[in-house]
Amino acid sequence: MPRLASAEDVPVAAEALGRAFVEDPLLTAIVGRPRDLARRLGRYFTLECRSALAAGGEVWLDDDGQGAAIWRRPDGWLDPLSTQLRSLPAYIAIFPRSFLRASKALNATARGHPKTPPHWYLVAVGIVPEEVGRGRGSALLRPMLQHCDEERTPAYLEASTEANARLYSRLGFEAKEEIDVLPGVRSRPMWREPRQPSG
Repeated sequence: MPRLASAEDVPVAAEALGRAFVEDPLLTAIVGRPRDLARRLGRYFTLECRSALAAGGEVWLDDDGQGAAIWRRPDGWLDPLSTQLRSLPAYIAIFPRSFLRASKALNATARGHPKTPPHWYLVAVGIVPEEVGRGRGSALLRPMLQHCDEERTPAYLEASTEANARLYSRLGFEAKEEIDVLPGVRSRPMWREPRQPSG
């Protein structure tokens, strides 16, 4: 069963996400394919996990550390500018040659992000490659989606592949108009209205 991660679990969650995203078309379009990509992505997701937790979000961890999901709380999907500026050197240190591409991609994504109504934002969910296709991704998302249903709050994400979009569709997300993130690279925003709790 997935469980809520604590600050002490961040290294495990970040390592799993780093391995999960080595073939992600959006991230590789931004940062390329350095030989140590999984390690660099692990450092990147360490920052993302810590940022989400610091802002009141949640990180969910697969029961044996083979996957993780990062959620930002309603009205907290974007850090204040002061927080962003403090974090900037850490992000630049991970991918020093990708700063301009990353800025363009993040700005395009932020412009397409719905401002209202308040919603939980799925920053990332990933399973290590050898465990993909075994239902771990759906299992990781179910507790938070159940919470969204119970508190009657929508959820939002950006899918980077058609395969991911199909998974999210099965969980109740509906595709919106695609966003041009970089030349030749698009993301698929998806929105989920809360469902009536069963029973």
